[in-house]
Amino acid sequence: MGTITQVALEESIQCGVLWKRIYRRTAAAICTAHIDAAEEHWTFDDASIFAQIDAFVQRCRDLLEVCEGQIQFCRRSSSAKGNSLPQFGGTRGNEITKSFIEIQVQFEKQIDRLRSLEYEILDVKTSHWHDDYNVFKNSVKDLEVMYTNVMNTAFEGVKRVSDAVAILEIYYSLAKRDAIKRCVEKKTVDMYLLFIHAIEDIRHDFDENRRAPPLRNNEPHWAGSALWAKSLAQTVQDSWSLLQGATLLPVSQQK
Repeated sequence: MGTITQVALEESIQCGVLWKRIYRRTAAAICTAHIDAAEEHWTFDDASIFAQIDAFVQRCRDLLEVCEGQIQFCRRSSSAKGNSLPQFGGTRGNEITKSFIEIQVQFEKQIDRLRSLEYEILDVKTSHWHDDYNVFKNSVKDLEVMYTNVMNTAFEGVKRVSDAVAILEIYYSLAKRDAIKRCVEKKTVDMYLLFIHAIEDIRHDFDENRRAPPLRNNEPHWAGSALWAKSLAQTVQDSWSLLQGATLLPVSQQK
């Protein structure tokens, strides 16, 4: 569920779209009812009738992008409990948090610039909005690149499935914009590849050592071999259970 502002903008967009649709439906009905009376048909120029309505609908869509950016980069939504960042573990946790805060600061500068505009944003007769919005949009694209770079940095050196799941669940909860979501989906694929490679390594370890398992000096041969094989199987099962229990990851990727 979006913010109150998003709901109002979406309702305004729907109103404009439905108004145009009803007009066209009515014009078609009149044409059908008066097939032999062309003078009764509505032959008005749609573009001139709906020029300002179409512009207003597009303006609302632009402002939805602004709202979406606030949710992505500043974590402001009606469902959010506060707007603080989650805790990032590992040796790079503080570095990642600092990077996200810097991105937030840069985004808020763009929002402050929009707030300071000296005209009414919803006034579709004002042409300055197109230039101001393009500056904002280009800035957001740069911030998306910075955001995905931070995400990629967090995955550098990740070797265990458990670490990958923990990081991905955090990022999936943060991803709101399409570009960020695509990055998360790509990393989800990488996580499953990590799991597959881990299984291959365990299988290779088993095939190489099953006739002479690496046992401690005080372990009995047969019982120790059984425990060694069981530990390998348990490692696979634990990793698979983590993947199955990753409730925040995309369902399509879990199947």
